[in-house]
Amino acid sequence: IKSLNQNPMNFGARYVLADLYRRQGSLLKALDVMKEGLGWTRPKGQPDINYVVAVALLYRQSGDEETYQRLINEAAARA
Repeated sequence: IKSLNQNPMNFGARYVLADLYRRQGSLLKALDVMKEGLGWTRPKGQPDINYVVAVALLYRQSGDEETYQRLINEAAARA
């Protein structure tokens, strides 16, 4: 958490923290951590495709199939 406060674009820390929350059964906390990262763009001005897919998969696990599909479509359009 401290690492993200210092550098919100630390996507590695986001993956690790979200995975920790998910393993503890806190899927909504994991989603919050990863969703926030969607707002931080990479040098080309868009989030990394792999990151978008990772967030989409968390949405699917949470039962939000509509958001999952929207994000998967976004990722496919960028590929």
